[in-house]
Amino acid sequence: MLERYRVRTDLALENSEKYEKDQAELSGVVIHRRENREKEITTTVVKIETDSGARAMGKPKGTYITLEAPNMKVPDRGFHREVSRELASHLKKMLPRKKDAVLVVGLGNRKITPDALGPCAVEHLRITRHILREYGERALGDERTPMISALVPAGQDLNPKSARIVKLADNMTSLADDEDGIPKMIDAPCMFEDGGIHKANGKYYYTYCSNFSGDHSAIPGYPGYGIICCMVSDDPMGPYTYVGEILQNPSYYFNVGGNNHHALFEFNGTTYITYHAQTLGKALGIEKGYRSTHINEVEYYEDGSIKPIDADMAGISQLKAFSPYSEVPGTTIGWNSGIAPRDLGGNDMVLSSINNGDWVAIGGVDFGEVGADTFEARIAGLAGGTIELRLDSPDGQLIGTLNVEGGNGEFTAMSCSVENAVGEHTLFFVYNGEGEDDLMEIQSWQFTEKEPQPEVDKTALKEAIDKASEINSSEYTNASLEKLYEALEAAKDVYEDETAEQAAVDTAAADLNSAYDALVRVSDKTELQALMAEANELSETDYTAETWNALQEALEAAAAVDAEHDASQEDVDSAAAALQAAIDALEKAPVEGPKADKTALKEAIDKASAVDSSKYTTASLEKLYAALDTAQTLYEDETAEQAAVDEAAAALNAAIDGLEKLPEVDPGTDPDKPGTTPGDDTDKPGTKPGDDADKPGTSGKPGSGSQNQGGSAATGDPAEMTVWAVLLLAGAGGAAAAYTWKRKSRKA
Repeated sequence: MLERYRVRTDLALENSEKYEKDQAELSGVVIHRRENREKEITTTVVKIETDSGARAMGKPKGTYITLEAPNMKVPDRGFHREVSRELASHLKKMLPRKKDAVLVVGLGNRKITPDALGPCAVEHLRITRHILREYGERALGDERTPMISALVPAGQDLNPKSARIVKLADNMTSLADDEDGIPKMIDAPCMFEDGGIHKANGKYYYTYCSNFSGDHSAIPGYPGYGIICCMVSDDPMGPYTYVGEILQNPSYYFNVGGNNHHALFEFNGTTYITYHAQTLGKALGIEKGYRSTHINEVEYYEDGSIKPIDADMAGISQLKAFSPYSEVPGTTIGWNSGIAPRDLGGNDMVLSSINNGDWVAIGGVDFGEVGADTFEARIAGLAGGTIELRLDSPDGQLIGTLNVEGGNGEFTAMSCSVENAVGEHTLFFVYNGEGEDDLMEIQSWQFTEKEPQPEVDKTALKEAIDKASEINSSEYTNASLEKLYEALEAAKDVYEDETAEQAAVDTAAADLNSAYDALVRVSDKTELQALMAEANELSETDYTAETWNALQEALEAAAAVDAEHDASQEDVDSAAAALQAAIDALEKAPVEGPKADKTALKEAIDKASAVDSSKYTTASLEKLYAALDTAQTLYEDETAEQAAVDEAAAALNAAIDGLEKLPEVDPGTDPDKPGTTPGDDTDKPGTKPGDDADKPGTSGKPGSGSQNQGGSAATGDPAEMTVWAVLLLAGAGGAAAAYTWKRKSRKA
């Protein structure tokens, strides 16, 4: 049908053909035509070299290449490849040097078939600018790849149709030979970059980052800007159905934006997503750079669709412990301060830029139960310094120090011993040295594990611990318990020590058993406590004061022995015997009857006390005083019976009534000392000769029968009567005073 029409384009070839047909000379324009009849491909190269040529051709100066291949409409894959190679050979000549950047502009209108070649060509390009800028040439694995950028016509924002999928051959380096080896388009809404496929739940998930151009965030069925979107298919080659957004732009979670690269993968039955965000740049206050990798777990709904993913700083927990017992590249880093890697070429890198105070940390390093014995590393000494191996923090427990001498940068093996590296820890390599120069470079490292020790048998120790733990502490003395508990604590420490050797275990078991066998039982205080209870029930009023006080002393001593936990049996038995004896020795107090009426007795005592002793004979006074003494004693006796009181009162009254008055006499006959008995050698008037008492009237009552030491007449002489009369008169006051003093002393 096309034969009926003349196809017209805006190719430079058409203008050149017009001049050739008119056989007109075209100045400044060079035309080369090459026809390959075998391949049925004709190539025409039109070079417009001058301004006049440009004006004549109606096009800017440049090289215009046209390929004519009439059989392109035939579905012949081999022929199509030949045409592609022919085109590639010309494009290769036009490309700049390796380091120069290339911008490909796909001109044309995708919706008009003759003009759709430009946009379609861009869709098949390998755009590399963003990859090279982010990750360098190593990311592409081909150092010959230039930096390529591309533009597509406006109006393609919603459906760029730039995503493709193709099946690889078994060698995974070339395309399959079947129909799946031909790239097929995935019409991903707002496709920008970062496409990838993973399989889960029997389905294939195509995920990608949406673009930032156009206005599509509010259009139903289309995503927002810089968002990870998802399409699903039952077949890896499609067709794929758009199901929506799964991860928002980093600005939604971290308040810092940028594009959104990601990868989904399955590990041990769980799907994970890794993605980057400029969180490090935000923390450092640097814009547009320093992206940090994040990771989160991915979950699915029952219908197989992916649940929205919440990005965060925490990520996931470490899935597996890190083994330090195989060779580890020096650039293995969990966290670091001041460190940078250096590329040695050939996929080999070393840890470099190591200065004083820098450190590297790796989490979840499992040294095992036996622990590490040595640390080995391949190190290139520069300025030299030390590597401190520490646990859980830069200033944590030191388990080893490797000294690195200064050198010429040649890598050699170095090692140091390690102590107390057991269990799982975060391992820190802390670098120390002097000056500002680099100290060293690390190529690799590893620990060697200690030889496992023979298994220690702790059965006997466990039995001893259980036996000692089950005793009733109230049955043993504190002194013996203290020794047992000391041995028990030591035994528990050894039992819980996973590094304890058999000798230490056996010693701990023996010491604990010895302390158990040496336990001393407390004394039997049953009898003593029974006697104490019996004594405490007695009443003080039932017993005499003397025996009751003796009981209290014995009871107090018994209580002290009972309170002493470690009291010996001998002390307990002795206290019990003393208490029993005190109980047995108790005497009942006399039973008191009604109190006697002592009114008459009191009256008699008062009457007798008022007697003037100077007026009565000694004999009658002596009877009075005797009766008065008896009356006074009964008056003060609260237990005195009424009969005794009445009898004493009657006797005292009789003595008062029986007083005999002295005869009246003249004053003394001694002219030198009136009122004194001749021969008296005392200095005080009224004192009976020979009286040796301190108080007057206590022993010098009249008629006492004392002998006259001055050799005067014997008792009964008339002269004696005269002398005694004088003495009685002179000493009346002294006798009364003596009696009064005697009453007071009795009351006291």
